[in-house]
Amino acid sequence: MHRAHRILLTGALLAAGLATLTVTSTIFLDRASAAQQAGLVSGNAPAEIQPDSRDLPNLTWYLLDGWDFEVIPRDDHDTTVDWAPLPPILPGNEYGTYLNCAMWNASATPTPSGGFVWRYYVDDINIGMYGLSVPLPAWEWLAHFNYGPEYIRGGRRTFEVRLDADHDVTESNEFDNNIAYQFVWTPYELTIGDRITRSAPADRVGGWGSIPGSEIAWYNCDGLRFATLGWWNAVWIRPENDADDFDCRLHAASTGSRNGFTTNVGASNRPAGYIDGVIANRNTLDYQEWDVGVISNGTGESDYDAEWVQSVPFSFGNPLDTTVPYGQAIQLWEFNLDPAETGLVAFVLETEDPLTGLWLYYYDNEFTSGGIEDHDGFGWTVDGLYRGFREITEPGFHCVAIIRDPFLPTGYLDYRLIISPAKPDFTPNTPSGWHSACVPRPDTAGAPTGVDLPDTLHGNSTATYPNLAMRNDSQVPCPDGSQMAVYWEYDEQSLNWVGYSPVEGWDTIEHNGTVADLVPGGRHTYTLRIDKYDVVDELDEEDNFYGEQYCWSPLEIELGTVTTRDMPADRTAGWNTIGSGELEWYNCDGLRLPGSSNFWSALAVLPVDASDDVDVRLHEVLVGVKDGFAGDLDYSDFGAGESDFVLVNFNETSHRAFDVGVVTIAGEGTYRLQAAVEQYLGYFPDGTYGPYEIVSGNIVDLHEMYLEAGEYQVVLDNQSGSVSLGMTLHVADAAYMWKGQYVTGGMAFGSGPGAHESFAVTVPANDFYCLSVWKEGSADLSHDASYQLHIHPDWVAVPETDQPPSVTRLAGVYPNPFNPQTMVAFDLARETFVDLCVYDVGGRKVRTLVAERTPAGRFQVRWDGKDDHGAPVSSGVYLARLIAGEVRGVEKMVLIK
Repeated sequence: MHRAHRILLTGALLAAGLATLTVTSTIFLDRASAAQQAGLVSGNAPAEIQPDSRDLPNLTWYLLDGWDFEVIPRDDHDTTVDWAPLPPILPGNEYGTYLNCAMWNASATPTPSGGFVWRYYVDDINIGMYGLSVPLPAWEWLAHFNYGPEYIRGGRRTFEVRLDADHDVTESNEFDNNIAYQFVWTPYELTIGDRITRSAPADRVGGWGSIPGSEIAWYNCDGLRFATLGWWNAVWIRPENDADDFDCRLHAASTGSRNGFTTNVGASNRPAGYIDGVIANRNTLDYQEWDVGVISNGTGESDYDAEWVQSVPFSFGNPLDTTVPYGQAIQLWEFNLDPAETGLVAFVLETEDPLTGLWLYYYDNEFTSGGIEDHDGFGWTVDGLYRGFREITEPGFHCVAIIRDPFLPTGYLDYRLIISPAKPDFTPNTPSGWHSACVPRPDTAGAPTGVDLPDTLHGNSTATYPNLAMRNDSQVPCPDGSQMAVYWEYDEQSLNWVGYSPVEGWDTIEHNGTVADLVPGGRHTYTLRIDKYDVVDELDEEDNFYGEQYCWSPLEIELGTVTTRDMPADRTAGWNTIGSGELEWYNCDGLRLPGSSNFWSALAVLPVDASDDVDVRLHEVLVGVKDGFAGDLDYSDFGAGESDFVLVNFNETSHRAFDVGVVTIAGEGTYRLQAAVEQYLGYFPDGTYGPYEIVSGNIVDLHEMYLEAGEYQVVLDNQSGSVSLGMTLHVADAAYMWKGQYVTGGMAFGSGPGAHESFAVTVPANDFYCLSVWKEGSADLSHDASYQLHIHPDWVAVPETDQPPSVTRLAGVYPNPFNPQTMVAFDLARETFVDLCVYDVGGRKVRTLVAERTPAGRFQVRWDGKDDHGAPVSSGVYLARLIAGEVRGVEKMVLIK
């Protein structure tokens, strides 16, 4: 008798070995139908079955009636034992796939009582394990379905099931346990301009060993989708690890769960470390959707970035300065070529930085679709430049792709793109053996075969010879009747020019000058300019120059002298032409301050016109033609019409020469310079000194003095009614200084013509100091200025005002020294308790002067030289100590009898 039974095993089927399945995962055992399906039984009775020669079970695949495949993914959990068609669509990139499979024991021997497991794989990656813990009888089949939903990414995938995956069952045939088929899940839909990050694609042939021979296998891939919304569309991919290699392929959009990502219409197979991409032209294909298959080339497991980009219109014939944004890999530029514009077309790609490897791919108007390397022409930048020419005979819409590979900077990348009718293109050129395209020399030793960097350049004399080199970086010659002129200049000040005609395509020209030019000393930007006034219509009008900075020997200034000089050109003139890659330093007029036996030397400058502005910078002496007038030791930068000077203190550094750079901030007039040295004022100055005179045309006086640590008042008694004078007490412990570097509080100016200036300072240590007295501005330059100096040690002024003081302090003791009494002054910014006492130098209190709460104001307290008992104290040094709130102050007092 035949027997058929249906068994629901709710406690025997284990999911991943951890939990039993619910009713959504059902097992069916049907001995009769299984035997019939195997062709071993006819009618209603089983035929005699030959037992396996080894008497072993054999697990293998079983195709149920109503099922399309033995293993089948579905988009819903409605599979039954007799109904499992392949769905039209499998939803990718979501939890929407349900797993189904059927198997049988094709043997007269049941499986062991310990059971067995089977595993589901996608592209050789395990996504689930399930088990049967009871024997599977002989000739019984088993169905497992509606398990899920599982997350499966879009694209073509190899869906595989492996029976007895852990080899728990010894079988008569161990080679029929695995089976796989390829299915297509809906791809990830890209959004224009939104860069995405995806996990690495799986092995492109993962699981292929289980696909039946009757099936055609196509590479497993991660699937993306885009549409030709713009005129030119591209999708690029980039592994985040540059050592990984993923490729991509362009496919017609998949329309079902079995018919996508097969034959490609274009592929990109660039090596690791490069961008891959695909491109489609809507001009020739109209609107349609496309799939992109991302394929692992067998190396790497990093995530990858992908982006869909569209073309932007490019104006043919007009240079474009633009930027590749951060992280972007491809930009598309569409240009329309009119019939009149066909012919030889030039492509120029130039980066702001000298990059090698920024690609330009050209696609003609008949291009349809393909990988990015299915171009009609290409080139790449070398040291920041690419130029190419192509004969284009067909009008229409063409495209250029700019491709940045991962080895280039990922930040913002600036570049210039020119797509234009071919024209001449004059550009600087550095021939073999030349230092650069633009080299000044002190002699006529330069030759077309070589121009070395000189050891010296002579400033302030007619002794500079130009050496210039250029080429026509185009196959188009200079037009008949046009002359190409080469100019050279320093700091945008023209020196000379020479003309050439004709100039053929790809011609090179070297000019070794035999007529010398006059260049002032200092640092200057020396520039070659080709076709300076744009007489010739060129392909690129922005590449006609090359500049480099060189240093000429400075003008030696004799100490104690004054000189009038033309103001140098703007400090940054010509900087936009510099192409040497070196760090720029300000252009300047170069002066040399000689070494001497003096202890203080200054070089002062003052523009003749009050609207002009020059600064002054102190440098070590120039060596060669490159390493001068660069980093400064110090600088002075007062405003327009004001004096500036730098100062060397030879008490703190060795006697030697220094270079001084005069830098123009504004104006084009002249300036006056003076090299000044100190006059010695003496040790411990106290009293009136002078009169002194800063004569017409001079700027500054220097007075050296030895000061003891303590308080000083310095008064500049201006005896010239029309001249504004200022003064600075410079610090003693610095080697290099400027006009505004002073002992704290030790600078005074701004009171006006004929007015006195004064300051009170605390000198921090016994040392040699320098007091500079200087004319304030251009209006004072042509006048004589007489003055006296009043220097009072141990003095502090007490301001007279009805307003409360702004700070609380011990304001001074006067007279000091004293006999028999003195006044101790103090200021209170607010009401507080005041403790003012006198102490001897041993720290013992001698007299309490104030010990009470005191309102805000200015106060003077008399001390009559007696202690708290009324007894006179002896001669000597005493200390007045103030405690007022958080303020502490001490003043020294000397009692002399």
